[in-house]
Amino acid sequence: MYKKSGGEDIDQKIPGKDEIEFIEGQISDVNIPICKLLSQASMKPSDIMILYPTWKLADTLKKELDNEVQKVAEVTKEPLEGVLTITTYHSSKGLEAKACFLMNVDQISHTANTTMEKKLLYVAMTRASKYLFIHAQSFSSGGLANEIYDWYISREQSSGETDSELISPT
Repeated sequence: MYKKSGGEDIDQKIPGKDEIEFIEGQISDVNIPICKLLSQASMKPSDIMILYPTWKLADTLKKELDNEVQKVAEVTKEPLEGVLTITTYHSSKGLEAKACFLMNVDQISHTANTTMEKKLLYVAMTRASKYLFIHAQSFSSGGLANEIYDWYISREQSSGETDSELISPT
């Protein structure tokens, strides 16, 4: 079960258009939002893209997905019609999907090559046309994941909006 940071159940929550949701927890914690998206009449598997920092991690994810989602998902560089695409941040250049899940953002190094890492993350974040989900095992562990989360929350607070919530398993 998922909860908003305030404790409200959000098993059925999908962000509105142009919203960002933060998912904190295990890889398998993205199953509920993916299944909810796929249950919408207007969403096809090819409308969803899951992005990973590396190919090895992308292969790992597919095994963690719900069995029904595994049937329509493929780890690939090129999107296929009718297939949920699992690819890397780098391979997503030039692609677009209605919904994108950026996985393991907290595993992107925050090292001397930060500028390059930020550019790659920017490319990944701009692949979504409607829904962007950003996953990390922890958004409080520092690094780019923490930086993105803190920036987004401070931006919402300064504009008076509170639409985006941190999703974490209970």
